[in-house]
Amino acid sequence: LLLLSGNGFDLGTDGINCLEKASSCSVAFRGFIRSVLPNGNSNQLLRLILVEIAWLLQCLPYILLGMLLNYPSVKNNSRLNTKHTLIFFIVFLSFSALGLLKSFKLLYFPQGLYEVGTACSLLLCGISLSKNLEENRLIANLGVCSFGIYLMHYLIMKPYETLVARLPMEAIGLSPALTMLMLATLTFVTSWIITSLLIGRKPISRILFGS
Repeated sequence: LLLLSGNGFDLGTDGINCLEKASSCSVAFRGFIRSVLPNGNSNQLLRLILVEIAWLLQCLPYILLGMLLNYPSVKNNSRLNTKHTLIFFIVFLSFSALGLLKSFKLLYFPQGLYEVGTACSLLLCGISLSKNLEENRLIANLGVCSFGIYLMHYLIMKPYETLVARLPMEAIGLSPALTMLMLATLTFVTSWIITSLLIGRKPISRILFGS
């Protein structure tokens, strides 16, 4: 409902990047601001508060899933195996296929349902797969940080996109595919490092990630 009503979290609208021109567009609850506060764009504090509210609302399904998976009766009685990994992966592929059909305007599929479905099915797939992996410190840290990486990656990616757009890629010799790979790698590694550092600080970790 948040996305369909035009009140979702958005860093840029109408081809304008809000990171480059901070007062150029609303970043959350655009429909609400247009109808109630036409000049709300000029109030930076209001924009910050609305972004926080929209971001928290979009994160609620993942927070609920995390709480459910950590509930004692669920956590102690879960018996995930390779069969469940395959099932969750098929569910992920199904949501991805529906999202792809929507992108080509062949089928209507709600964006919110696509985001929640793909993220939750991949998370459950990873949890079930982890039962069959040997213990590894790096993988264990990645598992702990995965939720934070997901929450943070969009905010990290946008500054990198702005920076990459200003670089002379043709002169450097990077193809579009390599540029995208570099951008994805930088975003992932930076999000992982920041999340890992924040998780080490318990008061901040409880507020941001609930752990």
